[in-house]
Amino acid sequence: MSDCSELRVDTTYGKIAIKVWGKPDENRLKLLCVHGWQDNAGTFDRLLPLLDLNSLYVLCVDLPGHGFSSHLPKGAVYTDLTWIMELKRIVDHLNWTKFSILSHSMGANASLSFAVMFPDLVDRVITLDTVKPAVFPINECANRLATDINEFMALEERNNRKQAMGTREPVFNYDMAITVLKSAHSPIGNITSEGAACLLKRATKIITQKDSKPGYVFTRDYRLQKVLNRKIDCQSLLGLFSGLKCELMIINGKNGLFTDRDLQKRFLELYQNNCKKFVYVEVDGDHYVHLTSPQKVVPHIKQFLSEPINDLMNHKL
Repeated sequence: MSDCSELRVDTTYGKIAIKVWGKPDENRLKLLCVHGWQDNAGTFDRLLPLLDLNSLYVLCVDLPGHGFSSHLPKGAVYTDLTWIMELKRIVDHLNWTKFSILSHSMGANASLSFAVMFPDLVDRVITLDTVKPAVFPINECANRLATDINEFMALEERNNRKQAMGTREPVFNYDMAITVLKSAHSPIGNITSEGAACLLKRATKIITQKDSKPGYVFTRDYRLQKVLNRKIDCQSLLGLFSGLKCELMIINGKNGLFTDRDLQKRFLELYQNNCKKFVYVEVDGDHYVHLTSPQKVVPHIKQFLSEPINDLMNHKL
């Protein structure tokens, strides 16, 4: 942990916060790490020390509205394209021309799309418990997006009423803040107290209470509760992701966020046929296995990153 530092990248609305592991060196592999929905750069704190950091220069991003990064301006909306645009902003700021990505959940969906849009920049992508973004029947896409817009506007109105009433964000002691964080993630996976502590460092600000004891206030943007993702049907997404040419590894938890196995198989076959190299692995664990049991995923990541770039052959499923 002593080799960590903080980096800030200017945006049009503030700054993007980045936790940096290692030192910039042309001989080191550049690795961009992208967290999941309402998490932050701390989601990789237990995984990265198990890698060979002497050979890596790692940037762990707090996406806008998360962690130490700025919130979008008032009236703005978070979308799935927000994450892709900010990743491009970071890469341009650093003048990176080739790098790899390690990503989880929402961040993994953004990373796959980024690799399709900017194929010359990305050598490798590793996704954690993510195969693809959600897809919808084409005749439902408009209604689904309309519902999301209505729900976002209702969320915004509720927040405006709270502000008008002078309602303040709740203040928790440390143990309660850990409990709240674990509970918030429980619908999609189980986070240990140790894992929650990694997220809590960047998810809260500490204030001094009247009894002089520290209080924890969660700081992520309330608008993240309703990110307006594009709605796309399966065939269109298959067509879009046919442009994925980088090397790709998918590490899924056996108890992770699986959807339709037959549908997933179509995308796994697509990756097998189109990527320079494709590796699929399942490990014991759920959606947060990289945070709760990182030793289960690290050997696969180390092997994948250590192998030479393969321009000719695909690994078989």
